[in-house]
Amino acid sequence: MTLANRNAERLSVWVCFLTALLTTFALYPGWLFFDSAQQWGWARQFANGGWPSSLKSYQITNHWPIFNTIIKVPFYQLTHETGFYILVQAFLFNLSLYFVGRALIGRQTLWLLVFTIVMVVSPISLNMAVFHSSDTIVAFCALVMLAMLVDDQVRPWQRALWIGVAAVVMSLVRYNALTAAVPLVILFYWAIRDKWSRAQSKWAIIGILLATVLGVIAARSYEHTAYRRPSVVEGPMLRMLEASRLTSDPAIHAVVDPRIKINPRLRQPLGPDCYIYGYWCAQIGGPWEGLSTHVVMRTYLHFMVHHPWTFLRVNSHFAWYAMGLGAPLQARQLGRTDIFEPFPAARMVFNHRRFAMLSAFRGTLDLFDGLASRAYIIFLAGLVAAALLRRRWIFIGYLVLSIGYSVPIILLASDTIFRYMFPVIMPGMAIFVAGCCVLLQKGSREVHARALTDGTWQALTVAHNRLTQPFRLFRSRRRGP
Repeated sequence: MTLANRNAERLSVWVCFLTALLTTFALYPGWLFFDSAQQWGWARQFANGGWPSSLKSYQITNHWPIFNTIIKVPFYQLTHETGFYILVQAFLFNLSLYFVGRALIGRQTLWLLVFTIVMVVSPISLNMAVFHSSDTIVAFCALVMLAMLVDDQVRPWQRALWIGVAAVVMSLVRYNALTAAVPLVILFYWAIRDKWSRAQSKWAIIGILLATVLGVIAARSYEHTAYRRPSVVEGPMLRMLEASRLTSDPAIHAVVDPRIKINPRLRQPLGPDCYIYGYWCAQIGGPWEGLSTHVVMRTYLHFMVHHPWTFLRVNSHFAWYAMGLGAPLQARQLGRTDIFEPFPAARMVFNHRRFAMLSAFRGTLDLFDGLASRAYIIFLAGLVAAALLRRRWIFIGYLVLSIGYSVPIILLASDTIFRYMFPVIMPGMAIFVAGCCVLLQKGSREVHARALTDGTWQALTVAHNRLTQPFRLFRSRRRGP
């Protein structure tokens, strides 16, 4: 075994860190948009004014999970800017990719290093690693869970710890991730019970599930002290508007018809923009302001229970675009300029050099407007690669992750932005690239074994020794007796 093979793990970790460091300097202060700028502003209030008993005192709304703000507070207290935060986020994201490669490819092999370089240097990773978004956090938590699901070389209690931390964090930064985190934790029990005692496995899973659920409950109860903002109304209302043309159900029309009378634009059929862009659609945003989230969600549940076929028909259109089948997924929020600076040190300047860099990233490998923007391609490629690897738990785990995370987005989101599907796309890409590396690794081993069998390797070794003999004699003479 060569020295490079023995040090493949260490070299891969260094690649993860150096890539994160260079990306942080190149794209400082990271990609911000209105949501992340608002959360950094709230984090500054936490750091300067202390932990509030009521979020209303800081004019905080419940539009985003409060944990997205809380995790930024210590970074602001340390540096008063975003550079260190995106460095840590980028390194953890790259490290999660390395974890998947280590679990599927192996440790002491140069193919692990090849996998790590390909994944962390790909344009999609470089951009999303420094994107101030909960989607990046959910992505590396999902990668960690999949890696720990199949990596039998890690001790069971360490795997349980990684799974637990990832499940709690991804559920706190995005509540819809709870539908993916909980099934993955339960799946982990079935994967670990033969490696650990059943009693230990059972109590570990119960502890993880309790920590995850209680963490979400605590965060939601704290958000009850914030200003209420109906953040999930637009998506369901857009679907029920379409359903009102297909059914005469009085419960649906009781919510939709009063708004149609006020705004005649709502009578127009939904165009492609309503499925792709959401807020660029004439039937979204303003027409639904003031509606109660409780009333809308109760009616939406009534729609799902009493009209299942119509429910599936309406949501199939949104699923068609959410998976990138109707049109490429949009990455438009990477270039927002209508944001305010939460503090002077994190001023976002979109100059020509930065735009040129983003364009170069998009063009390289055609990931944004090509392969990665078609989520269904990545999903199918990941499943095929997992099946070819004959790793049962990675196949089932990726399927559970994709369904558990995508379904709430398909049923509730008002637009199909690229970053919404990123926690599903990135694991699929990692599994696919790891599968390619494993196949190439097996091919190289067969070639090596064949060379040893027919004597070719021995002949090459003799030739190498003869060619290097003068250099070895020269070095021995210089060293002296």
